[in-house]
Amino acid sequence: MQRTIVTACALFAAQIVTASDETAMLPWTVDDFVDQERATEWVLSDDGAFALWIKQTPDKKKDERVSALMLTDVAAGTHVKLTAGNVSASAPAFGPDGLRATYLSRRDPPPGEKPLDEEDAGSQLWQLDRRGGDAIQLTSIPGGVTSYAWCDDGSILLVARERRTRRELELLEKKDDTRVIEAEAPFRDEAKQLFRFDPKKRELKRVTKDYGPVEQFAASPNGRFVVALHAQSPSYEAEGVDPPRCLLHDLTNDSSVEVFADRKNRPRAFYWRPDSLGFYCIYPESTVDGEDSGAVFLVKHIDADSGDVTDVPLDWERGVNSPFVVTADGFVAGLADGVHRKLVRYHREVGGHRRQDVTGADAVR
Repeated sequence: MQRTIVTACALFAAQIVTASDETAMLPWTVDDFVDQERATEWVLSDDGAFALWIKQTPDKKKDERVSALMLTDVAAGTHVKLTAGNVSASAPAFGPDGLRATYLSRRDPPPGEKPLDEEDAGSQLWQLDRRGGDAIQLTSIPGGVTSYAWCDDGSILLVARERRTRRELELLEKKDDTRVIEAEAPFRDEAKQLFRFDPKKRELKRVTKDYGPVEQFAASPNGRFVVALHAQSPSYEAEGVDPPRCLLHDLTNDSSVEVFADRKNRPRAFYWRPDSLGFYCIYPESTVDGEDSGAVFLVKHIDADSGDVTDVPLDWERGVNSPFVVTADGFVAGLADGVHRKLVRYHREVGGHRRQDVTGADAVR
């Protein structure tokens, strides 16, 4: 299972030649802030030897930022740019073999391939060998791919929309691009579902029933389970009614268990354990259920087989902040501490979790 490096910007910063003390003392200007380059979306290979990340660079002529896929040799401290041009890349990931790298991009298809119609354009899934060679376009799905995750068997779970409905086709024919906010028909027509994709056969198969559009998902490393938030109403964000359903899907027997069915607040993020036996989630705890704007973020553990939810005692009343990284025996988290965050490790043991403070110069930031 690949590991997302939430604090890996420090690795990147350590490789860069720092400015002189005199330059470093100069105050920042607005241009300095806008023109800065950024390193985001760090992903580390299983053996820790390589890292994929996104380098964001400002393009003053286009008045936007261009994101390029980068590869870092961790031991050597060298960086290689894997994508070129002014079409951005996002969502980097290593395949199970560690040699394949995938990402999402709206770049043009290879020569000889017919592009999708403009109204069907979207980010597609691309693959390349980290040792070199041209990128290969894996998908050509109308509407594009929203998000994806590799499974250990070499397949890919991805979120994409179904084919256009008759109502949509009629509107396209009339060239009617009117958008009605919070309308039920577009909400259902444009619903995005979860599919399993075979990159070798280029086959796509839907794996979720009509539980509602998939807003967010996380797959277990073995590819058996998927936890997903399924939207139920286009008015939830504004009205707070009909919250998304949080469902734990077992893809081996096509069964689903609803999690947090008795609550209106919904988890913000999911993090699977490497053994696929369960996952952690960040849950907003608030005085009034359903009003989580001022919530404290807690950690809960969900058992994959039963769907049972247990609280992870943090021994910290302010809750967690970023980063959050799952380990083989628990997780490392940043505890909210005003404008700072305190790094703490929690070891999973029989009967609960044991807290261990992380010490060092960078433990509190």
